[in-house]
Amino acid sequence: SLSSLTNLMNTIDVRFIEAIDLLNNCKGHIIVTGFGKSSIIGQKFVASLNSISIPAIHLHANDATHGDMGVITKSDIVIFITKSGNSLELNPLAIGVKAKGAKSLLLTSNEEASLANLCDLICQVPVNMEADEDNLIPTNSSICYLAVFDALVITLKKLKGRNKSDFGQNHPSGTLGKIYFSKVEDVMDYLKPSVSDKSNMKTVISSISSGRKGATVVLEKNIVIGIITDGDLRRALEKYNDIFKINAIQIMTASPFTIKPKDLLNKAFGLMKDNKVSQLIIVNENSDYLGILHIQELLALGF
Repeated sequence: SLSSLTNLMNTIDVRFIEAIDLLNNCKGHIIVTGFGKSSIIGQKFVASLNSISIPAIHLHANDATHGDMGVITKSDIVIFITKSGNSLELNPLAIGVKAKGAKSLLLTSNEEASLANLCDLICQVPVNMEADEDNLIPTNSSICYLAVFDALVITLKKLKGRNKSDFGQNHPSGTLGKIYFSKVEDVMDYLKPSVSDKSNMKTVISSISSGRKGATVVLEKNIVIGIITDGDLRRALEKYNDIFKINAIQIMTASPFTIKPKDLLNKAFGLMKDNKVSQLIIVNENSDYLGILHIQELLALGF
C-alpha cells in the first residue's frame, strides 16, 4: 500500500491540475459514477464534496443508463471511475453525457482504455498490483483512488474558500454544527433564579442553590440590575464579618452581561471568554429576564 501511494505521488502529473480546474469551474453538479467498488469510492467522494457545500451527486452507472441520467445537465461534470477503463457498460453513459453537452473526467489506471476516447479529460491513477497474491481484491487500487479523491476535495475546499462554518452548517447534529449554528434559545431551560435588591444572604444562597446555574439575578421591579455568583459569595465572606447582615445589592455585580434567545451560542461563548464570566443573563428585546446561560452548558456541547 505504501509503495502504491509512493508510486502515485511520483507519477501524478499536470492532468491532476487540469482536473482541479475543471471541477473548480463547474457551474452545476459534480456527478460521480461507476460500478462495484468504484461506485462505493465515488459515494465517499460525493459525501465529502457535499459536506463542504460543493453540490455533488452519486449516480450508479446501471441506473443511469436506465433513465436516471435525466439528472445530468450541460452545466454538470461527470466523473467516471474505472480501474481498467474497459467497463463497456460505461460507454453508453459516456456517449449520453457527451450528447447532453456535459463535460466528463475519467479516473483510470489504464490510459489506453476504450472509455478514454469518450471523455474530455483523463486522470491516471497508476496501480500495478493489488495487495493479495492473486491480484484480485481491490486494495492498493482502493487506497490510491481514495487518496486522489481526498486530494481533490482538499484542494477544492481551499480554492472555494470553504471553512469550519460551511462544514458545520452541513452537520447540524455534529459538534461543529452546534457550535456555529445553534442559538441560545435551543439550549435555554427557562430556569430563572432571582432575588430582590433587598434580599438577605439566606435568600440569595437558597436561590443560587435551587437555580442550579451557580448564580442568581437581582431584580428591582422586575428589571435586571445585577447578578450574584458563587464567586461573589466567596468574596463577600472574605470582606464581611457577618454576611447575614447585608443585602443582595451590596455584593451583586451591576450591569451584568446579557444575551438574547436568537443570538448564536458562538456569540455567547465569545462573550464569556472575552469577559472571563461563566454566566450570561438571557433577556428578550424588552429586557425581560428569561433565564441564565452557564458556560458548562456550552462546554458540554463541544465549545
